[in-house]
Amino acid sequence: MKFFLAFTSMMMSLSIFAQDIDCSSYNPKFYPNKSLDDIEKVLSRYEHVGRYPVVGKTTCRIKYSTKDYEAKIARKDKEAGSAKVSVESHGIKFKNESPELIKIFEKLTTKENFIVSDDEHNFTSKCDKVLCAVKEIFGDDVGPRILYIHQEYGLNASYLSFRDADNWQKDELDLMLWGLEDLPRGMLPLEDNRSFVKMQKGMTYKMYSGSGGCVGANAELRFFDCLWNNFGSDLNRMAVLAHEVAHFVGHKLNADNSSEWEDLSGWESEMSFENYDLKTEWSKSEDACFFSTYGQTNPAEDFAEAFVAYRYVADEYKKECPEKYQYLRDKVFNGIEFTKDKKYCEKRDQVKFELTRSQKIQMFLPF
Repeated sequence: MKFFLAFTSMMMSLSIFAQDIDCSSYNPKFYPNKSLDDIEKVLSRYEHVGRYPVVGKTTCRIKYSTKDYEAKIARKDKEAGSAKVSVESHGIKFKNESPELIKIFEKLTTKENFIVSDDEHNFTSKCDKVLCAVKEIFGDDVGPRILYIHQEYGLNASYLSFRDADNWQKDELDLMLWGLEDLPRGMLPLEDNRSFVKMQKGMTYKMYSGSGGCVGANAELRFFDCLWNNFGSDLNRMAVLAHEVAHFVGHKLNADNSSEWEDLSGWESEMSFENYDLKTEWSKSEDACFFSTYGQTNPAEDFAEAFVAYRYVADEYKKECPEKYQYLRDKVFNGIEFTKDKKYCEKRDQVKFELTRSQKIQMFLPF
């Protein structure tokens, strides 16, 4: 492609559709070697894949009750089969409790970069079980969800663990779980105790704090005010989660910066110094296939948008960008597909993701 659509805000949807374009103003000299059909096709792209209408039809929309999550926690703990222990943690005396659940409780109640004992959280409670304790600390509905998210995905959603974090609301966590449950079972965790927190009101992503941009979340899986105030619908917010999880997965598997991935779009970089800062400018091949304008920013954003397209716009992505589709299928999702004929949502309980030997090796290679 020989042109790039720039937008004032990073996170606004491109609302142009091919059928709405005024084609009478088309002038070939501005788009050499491009047909009118090509121009319309590119202009009809959204800034983010998550804004494609089909996403609302391809998400599984999984939603469980608090009791469901409690049952899932108990079931997985039973499968672990560990001998029960009695131990005191953060002032709470647990009796005949699962050692795995106690370890999770300790992570949920220990501050990030914990150094001195004066910073330790201590509680006064009559609870002697972890489930009881997290309900008391985080809330009757939020506590079981936070415990489940750590047990199932290795993600720490506790405001007690991270600076400037806030406690979740039940509906907010249900939205996050909606997105997480759309992933193949077993894709996460890729890292133990990864942050997964809602930041306090007024907090913003420091990288863009001075630009006026609206950043809903970042690749550290920290979620900001903007996500709840400026993204319109839960579907849009869920898509933001998918995009940031894609960054996390791509980084851990070294899948978003591999030479193989960069070659698919002809990515090339040029580094320079500007105001004593090192800048990287990316260029791409003219015929590279993208499903969003934001994906044209650099290889990492290309990967994150491709990840979302592979999961939620699978049939269209497979047809339009077959080489990238194959890369995601073979190198990231390990053969799991989401095209209509695969009926993933109907069969999701039987679909199990497992890391390949190559992926396990990649996770321990330097970046």
